[in-house]
Amino acid sequence: GSDYDERQHDHLFLESPDLCALMIAEGKAQATMAMRAILPKQDSLTWVLAADQIVWKRDETKGRIQFHKPGTEVDAVEQLMQISGSRIYSTTGVALFGENGAWDGGSTSTTVMDARKFSRADATSYIEKYKPLHCAGSFRMEDAGLTLFKNIEGDWTGCQGFPMLLVMRMLRLVGLLPA
Repeated sequence: GSDYDERQHDHLFLESPDLCALMIAEGKAQATMAMRAILPKQDSLTWVLAADQIVWKRDETKGRIQFHKPGTEVDAVEQLMQISGSRIYSTTGVALFGENGAWDGGSTSTTVMDARKFSRADATSYIEKYKPLHCAGSFRMEDAGLTLFKNIEGDWTGCQGFPMLLVMRMLRLVGLLPA
C-alpha cells in the first residue's frame, strides 16, 4: 500500500461519487507503481490493483452526504445515527495498472444498503465493542456491522470495500483470469 492522501479528491464527491472513488483508486495505484519503481525488479509486482470505497447517502435538504473514516468513537456513533433508518450507498472505485505503469482500466461498483432503525445505545454498543474507527461509515460488514442493515442490493463484497465481481471481470479483460 501507499500513504496516498484519499481526501484530496473530496471536491469530486458532489459531482459524482463514482468519479471520486475512481480517482482515489487510480491515485493509490499510481502511488504504488511509483513505490514499485524504486524497489529491486520483482516479477511478482507486474500488476497493481487498487480500490477505494466511498460510503454515502442522499439527503432531501443537503443532497449527498459522504461518511468518512470517523477516527473517534464519538464521531462514529454520530455517523451511525445519521445512517440509522436510511438507504446507504457504498461506491467503490477499482483501478488496474499494468507493466510500465500503463493504465489498463478502471471501473466502479455501487452496493445499496438499507439500514434498519436502531437506537443510540445500539450504535454506542457496536462502536465500543468493534471500534470501526478507520472504516467509512463507522461499520464493518465483516463483524456485527451487518446487523445494522435489513437489506443489501448488489455485489455483497462491494459493501466490504472490495467488489470481487468487478475485480474478477477486470482481471479477465486483461487475461489475468480465464474467460
